[in-house]
Amino acid sequence: MYRLSIMLAVSLFFACSERDITVDGPTDEDQAPAAGGMWAACDEDTECTEVPYCAYPADESGFCTRACADPGNVSTCGAPDSGTAELVCVDLRETSVCALDCDDGRACPAHMRCQQVALSHGARWVCF
Repeated sequence: MYRLSIMLAVSLFFACSERDITVDGPTDEDQAPAAGGMWAACDEDTECTEVPYCAYPADESGFCTRACADPGNVSTCGAPDSGTAELVCVDLRETSVCALDCDDGRACPAHMRCQQVALSHGARWVCF
């Protein structure tokens, strides 16, 4: 009996070791950025440790961001790892900050959602 148990265990080991193992789940591209970094989720400025601002709609979560080089100049923004949303600058508390425009079917990064918000210069679809 003992010998049969050992043979069965060894057989199962070798049978299992020959199989390909696949793991379903998000790819590296779909991973959310590190907490506190650019495009990471936040609820307030203090959660953004690598950039100074948290942009969010009223009573909802938002994203960590930094100021645009100049109003309308996205050169300081840096694109996220995924999605097709367009880099834009939006006004936030008298500062022009980096954001992602998801209008016209452009996709937000996997960890973000597309939402219409009212800004000082009109309504806009932005990834949050």
